[in-house]
Parts: sequence; structure tokens; C-alpha cells
Amino acid sequence: MINSSFLKRVLTFFAACVLSTTLTFADYNSQGGYPERCDPCYNPCKTCDPCDPCPEPCCEPCDPCGMTCGGFEVGVDFIFWQPCFNDLSYAILFDTNPNASGSVTAHGKYQYLDHCFDPGFRVYAKKLDAWCGWDVSGSYTFYWSKASHSVSRVSPQELYSTLDHGGFDLTAQSITSIEASHNVRYQSFDALFHYELNCCGPCHSLTPFWGIEGVKLEQDIFSTATGESSEQSATYNVNWDSELLGLGMKLGTDYYYKLMCGLSWFTRASVTVLAGRNESTNTQIRTVQPTPVITNIPFKTCDDVCVPGFHLMAGLSYEKEWCGKTLKARIGYEFLDWWNVPQIRRFTDGGNDIAISTSGPNGSNLGLHGLFVGLELGY
Repeated sequence: MINSSFLKRVLTFFAACVLSTTLTFADYNSQGGYPERCDPCYNPCKTCDPCDPCPEPCCEPCDPCGMTCGGFEVGVDFIFWQPCFNDLSYAILFDTNPNASGSVTAHGKYQYLDHCFDPGFRVYAKKLDAWCGWDVSGSYTFYWSKASHSVSRVSPQELYSTLDHGGFDLTAQSITSIEASHNVRYQSFDALFHYELNCCGPCHSLTPFWGIEGVKLEQDIFSTATGESSEQSATYNVNWDSELLGLGMKLGTDYYYKLMCGLSWFTRASVTVLAGRNESTNTQIRTVQPTPVITNIPFKTCDDVCVPGFHLMAGLSYEKEWCGKTLKARIGYEFLDWWNVPQIRRFTDGGNDIAISTSGPNGSNLGLHGLFVGLELGY
């Protein structure tokens, strides 16, 4: 026979357990579940300021990686770059005749095609959290620049071209003026995967990336030398055009450091190796008047080439929330350098040595440096 007082104690204990369990589950549901139940997706710091202490853990619904949909970022940079090339001389001007008989002291000064700063643009877009914390981005850059220069001689000066073929050049001491120009059109695109590392402290953000990059580099050099040949009026034109197409692997990282109130310092460093193809034509045209006698010889190049390069960026970024969207402005300086890019051949002699050049078709460097100013919208 069950004791009534014992039965009352059992029922009281059971009721207390039921009530405790009910309150526990009510609290669990009101909070969206316990924080530890939400791992690995729950992040109590994701809504707080990166440089402030994290708030008290507040459980949020847990979605498997890849099931959430991140936002988008789109932006545009206005660039103001100066290109720097190797070997862009087109003439040399001597203060007196370097080929005169007897003792000679002649000072020569090379003439170069120097590029100034010119504008361009870069557009880019990024899909945030495309899959399991990975972001995906793409960008396109366009830049164009032109350099031109001319030089004339006055007696007793002497002028010589460094672009004309040595086997078909005007006779010595006959060139009176030379004008030349160099055009460069640079285009690039990339498609990258980014992953932010949460291991560098609350004010730091380190985001490595990798992907592919493509480059299209077009160059033109035009030169016209005017003078005499055998006491007849003559001109010597050089037309060189080149197109480099390359595609390769790109690796790098972004770094942000929060300074204050939405203001951050950022840097980017990346390296790329392209496998490409260079197609170029160097056409030498000599015309002697009055009865036109024309010598027209094109030298064509078509070869495969590997082009390594790197890209450095540094600047300041300011971010502001606006109507549920993120507006970001940035300004900074960047430097690109590509090795083994196409260059014009330099020929020195005719006859059996007509094809021998003192420089190869792929031995120049292209450096691009300057400022960029950009706007970015995130939503």
C-alpha cells in the first residue's frame, strides 16, 4: 500500500520537473535556440562593430553553409596613371658631326617618347557569401595613353634615327627632322574567389584571394624622318604595331585596418603569371622623290611568351550606412609592373644581316602607376 504522503511528494517532484522543462523550452524558443546548438554557423560578433567588444550571445537560426544568400557590391574606380616603358628612344641629336675626319668631340643626347598621366577606369562587382563563406568578384580595367615628340637639327648639329633600319637609312648628315609617337591601350579583367580570415583581431581584416586574370596590351609606334638621299628629298617611315594577349593565374590578399568611425586603411598585393601570344609587325618604308622610289619591308613576329607581373595598392576607405545600403568611398595609389612585354626591334645593317636585330621582340617592362578614386555600393 502506497503511503499518501510519499505519493504527494512524487507528484510534486514530477510537476516541478514538467514545469522546469516547459519553462526551459519556452526560453529556448524565445531566444531562437541555445548558442551552442547553432554552431558552426552562429557568430555572435557579426552584427557588432569590429573594434568593439562583442555583445552578449544571442542565438540566431542556424542555416547550413551555402544555404544563405549574401549581398552584392558594385563599384567603379577612376584611375589616373602614368605608363613607364623600357627602350622608347627614337632619335639622337649631336651638337656637331660625330663622323667628321680628324679629332672629334661630339656630344649626343637621346630623344625619348615620355608618357604623361592619363585617365582610365575600372569597374568591379562582388557576390558576398556565394558559398560557405567564399565571395566571388570580377573586374575590368581600361587605360589608354599616347606620347609624341619631335626634334629638328640646326647646323652644325647632326640628327640620327634609332628606329630606322640601318641597311636602308638616309645617308649620314641628311636627316633634318624626326617626329614620333607611341600609343598604348591596356585592358585587363579578373575573376576571383575571396575568403576572409577571422584570426587577426577585431580591428583587422585579412582576405586572401585567387583566380584568373587576362590582359590585352596593344602598342603602336610611328616615326617619320625627313631629309635627303643622294641630294634628293626623302622620308623614312617606321610603323610598328603589337598586340599581346595573355591569360593566367592570380594570387593575392586584401588587408583592412579600421582607424575610426568608418574610416579604414587598406592595402592589396597580388602576383600574376600570364601565358600569352605576341603578334607584331615592324614596317620600314623609305620614299625618295621626285620620282617615287619606295622601299617597303615589313618584319613580322608571332611567338608565345610568359609574362609575370605584380600589383600593389594602398589607400583610405570610408564606409557609411545609408537607407539599408552600404556606401563606400576610397582613394589611394597603385603600381603595376609587367615583365617580358613586347618591344620594337632595332636593326643595324642590311645585306645578309638584314634580319639581325640588337633587341628581341619581348624584352621590355611595362609599369603603370598613379592615383585611383572610387565609389562602391553594397546591398
